[in-house]
Amino acid sequence: HTDVIGTCSSCHNGTKAPGKTPTHIATTQECSVCHKTTAWTPATFNHAGASTSCFTCHNGTNATGKAPTHPGTTNLCQNCHTSTTSWQNYRMNHAEVAGRCDSCHNGRIAEGKPRDHPTTSQDCGACHNTRSWD
Repeated sequence: HTDVIGTCSSCHNGTKAPGKTPTHIATTQECSVCHKTTAWTPATFNHAGASTSCFTCHNGTNATGKAPTHPGTTNLCQNCHTSTTSWQNYRMNHAEVAGRCDSCHNGRIAEGKPRDHPTTSQDCGACHNTRSWD
């Protein structure tokens, strides 16, 4: 492909040569922005050109989605996750979290009750709130 003049998509358009697969991430970027002609994978992705919500692609089919231990939520990914290169940088937004507090605050997913906490079967929200824990 080194002697080809033009863009990848001028040939790889589904007519002259195979184009994007039906599960390809929606983009208007030229193929060479993410792919190399010497090795199609791994592809790099610049999220600056993304025009939809994260979950459009990060749904477990097109790209990695939420882990099984992810808190139940209807929030958009970007409401908590602040980085497009690592899921590790996040801020917790409890506004739309579904379920009981202790479904996450169990000592495995998120910090749970301290050892000296009174024994109770009530949900944390019976005594605490997300704005002022004490």
